[in-house]
Amino acid sequence: MAVTRNDSNSPLPYFGPLSGISAYANRGGEIFHYVSNQTNPYDVLNATYRVHVFDRTGDQSIYFDRAGSVDVLLIAGGGSGGTAYESYQAGGGGGAGGLLESYNVAVSTGETRLHVAAGGISTSHSGDGAITLPYKGENSTFGSLAAIGGSFGGSRGNVYAATRSGGSGGGASDANVSTPQYGGQGVPGQGNPGGDTLVTWDVAAGGGGAGEPGASITDTGVMGHGGDGRAVAFYSNTEYYYSGGGAGGTSRSGYGNPTGGLGGGGSNIVGYARNGGPAEYYGGGGGGAMANTSNGWYAGGNGYQGLVMVRYRIG
Repeated sequence: MAVTRNDSNSPLPYFGPLSGISAYANRGGEIFHYVSNQTNPYDVLNATYRVHVFDRTGDQSIYFDRAGSVDVLLIAGGGSGGTAYESYQAGGGGGAGGLLESYNVAVSTGETRLHVAAGGISTSHSGDGAITLPYKGENSTFGSLAAIGGSFGGSRGNVYAATRSGGSGGGASDANVSTPQYGGQGVPGQGNPGGDTLVTWDVAAGGGGAGEPGASITDTGVMGHGGDGRAVAFYSNTEYYYSGGGAGGTSRSGYGNPTGGLGGGGSNIVGYARNGGPAEYYGGGGGGAMANTSNGWYAGGNGYQGLVMVRYRIG
């Protein structure tokens, strides 16, 4: 059976759920139905699932007509890539938004509030000497559950140089030989650390993804690729990668271009005077910037927004 989808601005007819097991809602988000072939190991083979997908950022609600249990997938916003200012400096890749799968979550009759996260946005103030700000992604929430926003990538030339922890950690900026830079930590079960930069300057580490850490820079031939996200089948029998980490900035040629992780991580092109590439899919982190050979602000790529999905068995 193919996936079907319905605009849920109007309530849908009642045709379930399994008595005493699943909750039931006829309003909230965009509604899909599918019959499982058990690609998701938590699925019951040949069971029918209804899935409410919320892909508009901000505060929203789902309204349950029946109490029971539901499955929830939360994807937080990805962090922006790190910025760069001084000659030959590079920003680290943004960390992916945290990815949290929760099964058999108890819900009550009535309204449950949720929040779909915005991605982190990096702003550049080229030429005016102002601080350039990389930002973390927002958290996505469902009731008391929360997926944690991805950290921004490390930056050079401003007070936001150090990476921070997030759903996945941002990659470290470029490093001076005597002062290595370290990536931010990820939230266990939601993401992974960003890569470290341990040698020389002009290349930065990748942001962590939900499936693996960002690449660390340990010698001159390594590129700061973003960590891959995680593949999940939740609203259909097809797996999709979410929450890939962003690539670090670099000016080094001869080793290819640093790529974002599977699941939307922002990629980069080798060269000077470049803003980082934006993330391309839910929870992905942005790529890091690469400064010119003379001082001037360059922004990291923006992180991608998050996603909330709620599902339950109806047959």
